[in-house]
Amino acid sequence: MDKKPSFINILQNDNWSAPAIGVFVALLIMTSIVAVTLQFTTISEVPSATPFIIMTSISGFAAVLITLWRIRYINEVFENGYKVTAQVLSMSAHRSNMRLKLRYTYLSQIHEQKFDQVITERTKNLLQQKEVTLVIDQNNPKHILLWDVYFP
Repeated sequence: MDKKPSFINILQNDNWSAPAIGVFVALLIMTSIVAVTLQFTTISEVPSATPFIIMTSISGFAAVLITLWRIRYINEVFENGYKVTAQVLSMSAHRSNMRLKLRYTYLSQIHEQKFDQVITERTKNLLQQKEVTLVIDQNNPKHILLWDVYFP
């Protein structure tokens, strides 16, 4: 397949990248609050900002690695993957997450797979679907991506 999802689509819909970036942003906000508080206080018992800076740096580095890995992986699957239609056997939703149980055929073998996805404006229509389009990683047919998440 020649079509690849955009950088923004991956960041908005990937179950790995978005939480990694979210943790980094939360720690960055906390570190900023601690740093600003330390600038305007004279209380000697206030802890140093160093542990917050270290945690924020580590989470930022991890977020960059995870995001780059996921972008590369998702683009690779869309470039070399195989597109199939899958039946939705069951669907459950809890808060902002949905779990689909899917059945699809790849290379004459029937696969059943559970797939977790964050519910967004783009993915909430999947809650009503009886069929979805998948892109299958040819190296590992158990690794799947939902086409409709990246290309509505």
